[in-house]
Amino acid sequence: MSLNFITGAPGSGKTAVTNEISARGFTIYDTDDPNRTGMAGWHDLATDEYVAGFNELEVTEDLLTTHIWRLTNSALDEFKARSMTELVFLCGRLRDAQSVLRVSQHVVFLTVSSQTIEDRLAKRANIPGEVEWGREPWQVERSIAVNRQIEEEYRKLGAIMIDANQPLVEVVDRIIEATA
Repeated sequence: MSLNFITGAPGSGKTAVTNEISARGFTIYDTDDPNRTGMAGWHDLATDEYVAGFNELEVTEDLLTTHIWRLTNSALDEFKARSMTELVFLCGRLRDAQSVLRVSQHVVFLTVSSQTIEDRLAKRANIPGEVEWGREPWQVERSIAVNRQIEEEYRKLGAIMIDANQPLVEVVDRIIEATA
């Protein structure tokens, strides 16, 4: 079997893709899932120590210079073990994805336009309980800039590029087809 990593910028549709793939009966984990404490979290860049999980710290520009969002070592070990006997999808935006990239059979990058990012972040910012990221103008600007940067990085890595501006069902059909 295999481990397949799906990623993209904030607002690219990762959570919607996660929900749709799960609804189709596949095993998928969202790296931003607040119910899986300890799966991923903020790690201090200087010490590599796990500091906090999802929505446990306010995401500020300062935090982004001193900490990194990544999988915990134990979670990565769990995903590798499970992928030996089953098809596993992992979906999320990790600022340090190298450990996941090394063990993933396929890497999928969800491409979106700057306008789509802006529209999606504005829409979810008004939903109580949704991800906090994207409420502030600097966060939207950063998401658009990061999208351009990481899209190029993932292209160079040979990721499967899927246009996430299209309807969700078509996006997920393409992901499943590309990773089968």
